[in-house]
Amino acid sequence: MLLTLSDHLDQSATKNPEGQAWVHGARAVTYLELVDRAAAVARALLMSGLDKGDRCAFLLRNRGEVVDLWFGVARVGVVAVPVNFRSVERELSHVLHDAEPRLLLVEPALLPVAAAARERDPELDVRFVVLGTPEETPEWADTYDDWLAAGSGSPIDARTVDPESPFFIGYTSGTTGRPKGAVVPHRSLVRNSLSLMLEYRAPSERNDRFLTLMPMFHSNSTWFGVTCAMAGATNVISPDLSFDASRVLALLESERITHTSVVPTMLKLLVDLGPDAVAGRDLSHLRHFLCGSAPISVNLKRSVEELLGCEVGEGYGATETGIVSSLRTEDPPEKKASVGRPVVGAEVEIRGPLGRVLPAGQVGEVWIRGETILLSEYWRNPAATASTLEKSGWCSVGDMGRVDEDGYLFLADRKNDLIISGGENVYPSEVEGVLLTHDAVAESAVVGHPDERWGEIVRAVVSLRPGRETTVEEIQAHCRRELAAYKIPRVVEFVDELPKNPTGKILRRVVRDQSPAVPPQQ
Repeated sequence: MLLTLSDHLDQSATKNPEGQAWVHGARAVTYLELVDRAAAVARALLMSGLDKGDRCAFLLRNRGEVVDLWFGVARVGVVAVPVNFRSVERELSHVLHDAEPRLLLVEPALLPVAAAARERDPELDVRFVVLGTPEETPEWADTYDDWLAAGSGSPIDARTVDPESPFFIGYTSGTTGRPKGAVVPHRSLVRNSLSLMLEYRAPSERNDRFLTLMPMFHSNSTWFGVTCAMAGATNVISPDLSFDASRVLALLESERITHTSVVPTMLKLLVDLGPDAVAGRDLSHLRHFLCGSAPISVNLKRSVEELLGCEVGEGYGATETGIVSSLRTEDPPEKKASVGRPVVGAEVEIRGPLGRVLPAGQVGEVWIRGETILLSEYWRNPAATASTLEKSGWCSVGDMGRVDEDGYLFLADRKNDLIISGGENVYPSEVEGVLLTHDAVAESAVVGHPDERWGEIVRAVVSLRPGRETTVEEIQAHCRRELAAYKIPRVVEFVDELPKNPTGKILRRVVRDQSPAVPPQQ
């Protein structure tokens, strides 16, 4: 078994040298060229004084150079630290202080944030490299071209990289607090990609073309980008900074995309285009959409499959756990509300508050063990590591759920999202699932609201579909038909848009922290 990412890239370049490795707008790079570009990055890293285990951070929006960086750091054992390109100065400073990278690569549009972090702490031992022209590069930084040129001719030896050594430190999205750095080794990422090919119908052949829509600092894009390279497939990187459904539809056709990974919000926007937008387009090559990060309604899934003529699969995973489960089109209709069954090499158990394994059907904390686990530790955070990853290999990121008699995993919520109203447990995702069946509702977030009598009551914040209207009373009546009385939202608010993280996941924590705009109905 090939163990490092560089091994897999070299193999793909041997088998498919002229195949496109990545495409970004008008730029395209073959596998043979990618090997050379990754080697150039590796040499520049060595010339900059970085050694195995040193960190290299990058603050970049989606672009082909991110792929070059992935495989450049992998070739010499340097650890990649992708940074959220929407970070403000405080957030970037946290990563720089926590990971202590020797190098930060940044593009000109994001220089103000990097400059502010540098001014905030002039003692930071970080070298800045700008992917721009000399005119766009401040005097305290180097241009990317000059940095690469300085490393030309340096020897490298990819075979000295330990497959158990870290490939990247992925900072969690922070939906539950300050981001932690999840350390992911080479070998674990390779195993995860093999699971993606086998279970998620991800790119697995040279003719496959994957459309990257998610931010490339996120683990989702890293997973699929590495998988593309292992398969010798093409990674087509969307040139748009935000999701434009019409432009994405055009890309699906013009780039002859076979696979992509999305969140439910993206699917809703595509469905809203309607049949007229698809009429006359050749989408016969489109085979599979993988949807994750948030629950998807059965109706939405069906609408996408009918509109675009492709499968919509679902799955469950996290930066720490890797791929856990997969739900396929052929799974029984009564299982469509689940996230599927564990992938090959993974096992799931549900535990109660005291750590006892619960029987089928009972809700508890989801624990995962197996070959797909990515987390080796949280960077310099032994307490967080101990609470998440047991020595026996079991891992949990705090999600709640249940497993039915057939082994299908149904997610409830994170432990800290649980609402306790009058002593009864209310799982926000259950209420959100009912809200999404209302014709006027586009998205919803359900959180607890303090109440003197009940401890907490249910609060729902809702955005409506374009051109649709409804009332608080109609929403509550709709819920009353599907939910027990204590689960019905006493507070219902309408907003234009719900707060989300960069991957499209609704941030319940932000909603919870915002004061309700309307009083509760008793």
